[in-house]
Amino acid sequence: MSDPSTPNHPNTPPVPPNGNPGSDPGAPVPPAYPGGQQPGYPQVPPPGGYQPAPDYGYPMAPLSGGYGAPPVQVDPGKTLGIIGFVLAFVFQLAGLVVSIIAYLQSKRAGYKNPLALAGIIISAVLIVVGIIVSIILIAAFATAMRNGVPYYGN
Repeated sequence: MSDPSTPNHPNTPPVPPNGNPGSDPGAPVPPAYPGGQQPGYPQVPPPGGYQPAPDYGYPMAPLSGGYGAPPVQVDPGKTLGIIGFVLAFVFQLAGLVVSIIAYLQSKRAGYKNPLALAGIIISAVLIVVGIIVSIILIAAFATAMRNGVPYYGN
C-alpha cells in the first residue's frame, strides 16, 4: 500500500496531512469529540417561566398508576359484530359467517356481543326464508310449465 500523500495517478492532487482532500493543507485538524458524540444543543426553557423537574437518573413511573380510570379494554369482536349485523340484511351467508366469527371472538375475550348474536339469528332466519321461497317459486314454475302457461299475445 502506498503513502496517502503520494498520488497513485499523475493527475491526482496530493492529499493533505489532515486527510480531507478539499481543505487547506496547513489548516489545523478539528478536535475529535469525546466518545465520538457531538455535543447536544442547549435546552430551551419552557414557556411561562416554569423550570423542568431535574432528572435524577431514575426512570419515570408509569402514568397509569393507582389513580385515574383503569385502562379501557375493547371487545375484539365488536366491529365484526356490527359488520355481520349489517351483512345479515344484504348478504345473508356472509353476514352469518362474519357474525359467528365476531361472536366467538367476543366470547373468548369474555364479552357479550348482542349485535353478533342478532346477526346470526337474522342471517339464519333470512336464509331459511329464502330457501322456502325458492322452493315455492321452483314448484310453481314447474307446475306452470307442466300444465302449459296461457299466452295472451296477438
